[in-house]
Amino acid sequence: MFNTSVRKLSVIAFIACSSLLSSQARATTIFYTDETSWLAAITNLETFDTTAANVQKANEVSGLPGPNERLDVDLLTFEAVNTGLSFDFTVETERPGSRWTFDDHEGSGNIPIFDNALSPGDIGNEDNDNVEWLFSGLSAFGFDLRGNDNNSDGGEFETFEVFGVGGLSLGALSLIPENANSQFIGVVSSDEINRIFFNEDDGGDDVAIANFQFGQKAVAVPEPSTFAIFMSGLIGLGFINNRRKKAGKVA
Repeated sequence: MFNTSVRKLSVIAFIACSSLLSSQARATTIFYTDETSWLAAITNLETFDTTAANVQKANEVSGLPGPNERLDVDLLTFEAVNTGLSFDFTVETERPGSRWTFDDHEGSGNIPIFDNALSPGDIGNEDNDNVEWLFSGLSAFGFDLRGNDNNSDGGEFETFEVFGVGGLSLGALSLIPENANSQFIGVVSSDEINRIFFNEDDGGDDVAIANFQFGQKAVAVPEPSTFAIFMSGLIGLGFINNRRKKAGKVA
């Protein structure tokens, strides 16, 4: 009878522990368009606002960029020693010949929504200006996507895809940029993120990116019911083991 009880409680504890471990082992990637919800899901937040002073910290930028200034580079490298972040990162335009523009005016005077933002830059007034971020050791990322003068058909779908170690795709989000507005896009993954690829559809939307945020996925707390079963199994095993020891002493 004693051995049977121990076996039963051992099975209960094993099942509860397996459930706990398997729920934590499953790779999950969640996308957010609400910044408050994203912030609640992460820890160790580090921010990089795309102001002129911060953009100047890129290895490829020699002076403080002014309004509507074409930076004449497609790659911006930000080292931790210059930014104060705990890691290095790069952001690059992926279309051949495209160059970054700071505070882009799009040839029509100041566009407030593009203030303190980086525009991939249109070539021949055509778009499809893709952007890639590279970094390592993080599991959460967010930024502001700013849209202006989108197509008369209501804009085109843009894709935000996340990659992990070894180029593994962790998931993607498709959305239409809001015209003359800034919208937050964020992701949190249980796996390490080291590459973000923003694919601007070949449709004519004017977009800019701003205010990068980095962090780690907050550690999940086990559900109370699962945790209670697990603990009750352990307590039961301890109680029976204690009784066995006392019985042995009496004998």
